[in-house]
Amino acid sequence: WFSAPGNRLTSLPRISGRPQRLEVHGNRLSSLSLCKDSAYWDSLMTLKVMGNELLELPAEISLMKGLRVLNVAMNRLRSLPDAVTRLENLEWMYLYGNAITELPHGTLRCGKWLERVCVEGNPLTEQALADLLTELASGSSVR
Repeated sequence: WFSAPGNRLTSLPRISGRPQRLEVHGNRLSSLSLCKDSAYWDSLMTLKVMGNELLELPAEISLMKGLRVLNVAMNRLRSLPDAVTRLENLEWMYLYGNAITELPHGTLRCGKWLERVCVEGNPLTEQALADLLTELASGSSVR
């Protein structure tokens, strides 16, 4: 596991092995450069990168099949990759305080364990809000 909150990091060091947790909140990261060759991201269960300066999430998020907690709050994200909807083990998704206007179709139906999605403080469009309500009404497990 790699944990380095509040250390003024502007980039991640090389991470190898099969990390279960990556906690680098409260730094100055503008991107997450996750090397596919040195680490196997399928074992990652917790990704906490809140309070950075992230503009987007890396493509490697699609490899995080075991991810349960995704906390990307208080960044500069404008969108989420569609791969987020395929994270079947996701339980909690904290997206608040970004610049997100649209969410991928199926965000609230990404997994049978999803309990909590926090999106407040984002300039979601009226259509994005309507889509979220439709997903909730159609049997999402989110509370």
